[in-house]
Amino acid sequence: MFDLEQHADIISTHILMNLPYDDQLDGLTLVQGFDLADMVAARLEKPLGGFAGYKIAWNTQALMDRFDMPHPGMGRVFNSQVHHGSVDLALDDYRDFMFEPEIIAVLGADLKPGEDHTVASIAGSVARFSAGFELLDRRGLPVAEATGAQILAHNVFNAGAVVGLGRVAPHEANIEEMTTRVQVNADMLVEDTGAAPQHPLEAIAFLANHYCGRGQTMQAGQLILCGSHTPLQPVTEPTRVSMSMGRLGTAEIELR
Repeated sequence: MFDLEQHADIISTHILMNLPYDDQLDGLTLVQGFDLADMVAARLEKPLGGFAGYKIAWNTQALMDRFDMPHPGMGRVFNSQVHHGSVDLALDDYRDFMFEPEIIAVLGADLKPGEDHTVASIAGSVARFSAGFELLDRRGLPVAEATGAQILAHNVFNAGAVVGLGRVAPHEANIEEMTTRVQVNADMLVEDTGAAPQHPLEAIAFLANHYCGRGQTMQAGQLILCGSHTPLQPVTEPTRVSMSMGRLGTAEIELR
């Protein structure tokens, strides 16, 4: 029998102290993973400057199958870890730094409990899309052994985001025709049209039904990270990463 409150204390303390992943959660169920994720987020909210928004994870069938999930995963993003346009980061501040290029949405209206959120209903509640990066730190997680529930409990290892300065209204975004370009130092990592794992409005509707279904309100101004356009990208040495997504703009990371 798991003492979820105790595990939430351990996980949140380890995240804040940048300690390696070492919590023992063998046998954790998906429902327990959701509950533990909420408890961890509540403990991180104040020290990390409040909730900046949310992220979707594993929103392709292959990844859902890999982590034995009936649907995508999810996590929170915190204000103190959000950057705009470009950012300089120190690799020594992370244990296993990784990035993902994503579309980042900003909500223009609150999404509340008691509502059935669909792609059609969500569209009017999204203010804009921008290009951006999700930042992650696996902190030594043995990926081959981890379950979806265990990773959810650790907030899917989100370590922030870089939000590009481009701003495009959802009805003007042309997601299917947008080309994602990511360059690592002098090398082109990806140049792909239609690389989004799903339309961002579908990702937002899913997250809204999950979090609002748990009695939470997703607030106007909060970010939604809508899913990676590439596999997870580790960085182990000083590196410059730049990306563009057509009209959605650009974002940059300098790792030293």
